Amino acid sequence: MSGAGAVDVLLVLLALGSLVASALVGQDGLWARLLSVVAVLFGATLIVSGMLRLVPGDPVENILGDQAPQESRDALAQDLGLVDEHGAPIGYVAQYGRFVRGVFAAGVLAVAPSSSHEGLQESLPEELMSFRTRQPVRDIVLARLSRTAGLALLAMLIALVLGPLLGVLAAAGQGTVLDAVAMAFAIVFVAVPRFWLGPLMILAFAVGLSWFPVSGAEHGFSSYVLPAICLGTALAAVLARFCRASLLEVLSQDYVRTARAKGLSERVVLFKHALRNALVPVLTIAGLQFGAVLAGAVVTEKVFVFPGVGLLLFENIMRLDLPVVQGCVLLIATAYVLANLLTDVLYQVADPRLRAGRAR
Repeated sequence: MSGAGAVDVLLVLLALGSLVASALVGQDGLWARLLSVVAVLFGATLIVSGMLRLVPGDPVENILGDQAPQESRDALAQDLGLVDEHGAPIGYVAQYGRFVRGVFAAGVLAVAPSSSHEGLQESLPEELMSFRTRQPVRDIVLARLSRTAGLALLAMLIALVLGPLLGVLAAAGQGTVLDAVAMAFAIVFVAVPRFWLGPLMILAFAVGLSWFPVSGAEHGFSSYVLPAICLGTALAAVLARFCRASLLEVLSQDYVRTARAKGLSERVVLFKHALRNALVPVLTIAGLQFGAVLAGAVVTEKVFVFPGVGLLLFENIMRLDLPVVQGCVLLIATAYVLANLLTDVLYQVADPRLRAGRAR
């Protein structure tokens, strides 16, 4: 086995080993959580790299067309790293090793000063390059990242404001019309698919009322509003239902009954004593649902032709530009696991019982 082949096998074994170690160690402690982050990223890249090999179609034919001469097809396949110098297809282990080495090179170049890039590129492995444009995947993905980040943050803000607000109103008016309306909202917006809600919003607010642009991101903040509402309402509905259930459970606790017995107003009991404790588990759900926001961005950005990472992922799946697809998936997986890690930290800060348990 060649040196490169041994490195590729080692990388695959390292990925599998991190998954097994994470499953055995669990999630207790900072190092265990960091290990789980590495394991999730390795697992995501392993699965995606394997599934991309099952995607029908030929990247070479997609680029050159089916009428290209065989010599050009063979040369391009070798240039893209799909076959070796003898024309034999590159195996899964070798392709995965090349992917990991390319990610490592991209990470080093991303944090290194631009003045040192020329020297580093001579010593580092080759970066992931787009099949179609032959540009670094790092540059392609980062060019779209700010738009998707802005869209996701605005969608999360809508969800974090609207969801708990509806949940509190429903719990405070349990059994009333207000409760029924709030929960009807939650059911409808959880059930309605984004690919149907998006065009409906475009027809109503962009075409009919002309309040917002139909598509794209060229109009500044107004271009983000409709996609963010489309993306954030599903999460808001989930948070509303969970917040209502959590708040009703807290309102039935003994300390809440004691506060009422002391003559405190219902508003003070609700907002000062009950709501803070009720929102602690809601925080966890919001963090876990951040991955759903990122996944939903693929459909939402396609519907609104919003030039973010989600649309980039969709377009390059259709184009069979596998390195760009891998880069987009890795970015989404990284954002997801980091959001979950941050949620764990905030959960411990927000819940004094966890801090007391760790102190003991």
